[in-house]
Amino acid sequence: MKRTTLSLAALLTVLTVGFSNTARAQEGHALDWVPADVMLVGSLNLEPLKTHPALAQLREWVQKGDIGKGLDEFAKFTGLDARRNIDRIYAFGYANDAGGAAILEGSFETAQLQTFLEAQYGMKKEAIGAITMFQWWDEKEQKEQAAVLDGPHRIVFGDPLAVRNAAKTRTGVIPTAKAVSEEFRLWKAGPNPTSRLLRVLAMPDPNSIEDETLKSLKNASLTLDMTDDVALEVISGWTSAEHATAVANFVEAAWNAHKELKVKPTQPDLAALMDRLRVATSGSTATLQMAVPAQLFATKLQEMIEN
Repeated sequence: MKRTTLSLAALLTVLTVGFSNTARAQEGHALDWVPADVMLVGSLNLEPLKTHPALAQLREWVQKGDIGKGLDEFAKFTGLDARRNIDRIYAFGYANDAGGAAILEGSFETAQLQTFLEAQYGMKKEAIGAITMFQWWDEKEQKEQAAVLDGPHRIVFGDPLAVRNAAKTRTGVIPTAKAVSEEFRLWKAGPNPTSRLLRVLAMPDPNSIEDETLKSLKNASLTLDMTDDVALEVISGWTSAEHATAVANFVEAAWNAHKELKVKPTQPDLAALMDRLRVATSGSTATLQMAVPAQLFATKLQEMIEN
């Protein structure tokens, strides 16, 4: 079998474009794998990327270009194909760049991926309770990577420490974030419309932050919804109303200064879009909201991928 190098960065890039809706029920929930001591938790819903009309040109560009060829080759060996069988990606990360992992769900069959992994030269296996973790050296990324196959339709993939901790969380050795974090329980219980593209929750540890202002940040969430517009909302909770107001005022002032001094003289259309930013506070909570046309979002996304 031809040897194919797996990398987390490449895999996540592959998984952000696709075309069909093939969701399957799964035993348990992906969030059962998220350890309690993480700083970031996110969820990417591929459905808007697969079906939204504004992204039709991007999907065609991907399919006909080198990315499409890469997707074909990757799918041939692993059975993973974001155009057909990846539906949602959860991810979590630790503070201070201490690693993280992604949790993939869809209608793919992990049996093919298991065959692929076991055929790789130098592949190591580690038993974590009843769970088997695969670990290998990623030549492209120049670091160790790991994966766990959870039933037929879920994969946990990323840094070995993060994947190992995820397995320990799933077996009950480590508590889950959703069990111990009030912010995480509220985030999980919130609305999750089919238009929801991205949702991220930050739960910072003040002991790991040097900036005095950011030490006052209790939690923050980011959501992206994709309808006719792509709507961004960032909500941050602070230790006091004074901190929330100060941060909101600073963000608004910096944004407007950049718009007037740097953007407006040469890009008046972009400056007009920047006027859509809305910043507000309520007690110790600061909220930022902005919406841009979905077609503009699609254009910028394609430019980002091309570069």
